Amino acid sequence: MQRNFLAIFTVFALSLGTASADTLTFTNSASDDSYTAYISTSNSTLGTFLFSGTGTQTPNVTVTLDPGQDYFIHIVAINDGGAAGWGGQFSLSGGPDLFLNGTTTEQTASTPSDWQASDGKAIGTSWANSPLSYTAVLETGTPYPAGTGLLWSPGPNASGGEFPGHPGEWNGQCTECQVDFSTEIVAPVPEPSGFALLGTGVLAFAGVVRRKIGR
Repeated sequence: MQRNFLAIFTVFALSLGTASADTLTFTNSASDDSYTAYISTSNSTLGTFLFSGTGTQTPNVTVTLDPGQDYFIHIVAINDGGAAGWGGQFSLSGGPDLFLNGTTTEQTASTPSDWQASDGKAIGTSWANSPLSYTAVLETGTPYPAGTGLLWSPGPNASGGEFPGHPGEWNGQCTECQVDFSTEIVAPVPEPSGFALLGTGVLAFAGVVRRKIGR
């Protein structure tokens, strides 16, 4: 009876302090010409493959994130020629994690400044050789799917623009090149909650009861 009592109280107390895991969903994308998406725990290391696409798509790819761990979404965007850009939409559910905009939805159409970009460079250049030195810019002159909004880099090797005289029209595009993008998913620092403190109290109470039962 003593063991059953302590087991029930221990499981109850520990469950009160368990953090909930977030689910990341990649919902929409648009690209000219193609891209590959990754998820990483380090911004300096290219992450685990999520999805590759071209044109307009609805990937609907999901991945479970570890509680308390910050993550980075990595995008390697490829332009085969002419105008170019990448855009996407992501969402978080089930846990406390947030995007840089302080919400559970990240969409390039409304928060382009959440994304860092590399300068335009040769296709196939590795992520490790690609410092993300620029804040991504939003292309404003062409329709795009709701929730996306095409981004590109303002770096010196991605300058010129496809359509001179049209500010924001494929701003900063480069021809036959690669641009890398990154944004962060932030896990809040856990603080003792009322439930967690209650769990600690339950464990202490269980210890007192155990001593009394053992007398």
